[in-house]
Amino acid sequence: MDNEIMLSGKQAVDFARLASLKAMLKLEMVGLKRRGSSAYSILKSDYGFQGNRHRVFEQAQAEVDKQIAEKHAANVVIDKQINAQLKASGMNIPEGV
Repeated sequence: MDNEIMLSGKQAVDFARLASLKAMLKLEMVGLKRRGSSAYSILKSDYGFQGNRHRVFEQAQAEVDKQIAEKHAANVVIDKQINAQLKASGMNIPEGV
C-alpha cells in the first residue's frame, strides 16, 4: 500500500502524462519507434527539459519523483491532522495507523 498514489483532476492528468512520456522515452532509448512526435521532443518542448535523451530521461524521472514525494508529504500531514482530531475526540488510535 505504500507505493500507491492518488491524484485528482488536472494534477492527475498532468502527472500521468509526464509519467507516460518518461516511460515512452525509455522505450525510445532502446530502439522502439512511434508515429508522430517522439516522447523526447515532447518532453523538451512541453516541459523545458534540455540535453540528450539520457539527460532528458533523468530530468523527467526527477520530476516524477518530486511530484510523488510532494503528494506523499501532503498525505502524511493530512493523516497526522486526522489522527490528532480523533485523539482529541477520545478515540484510541493504534500507533502506525
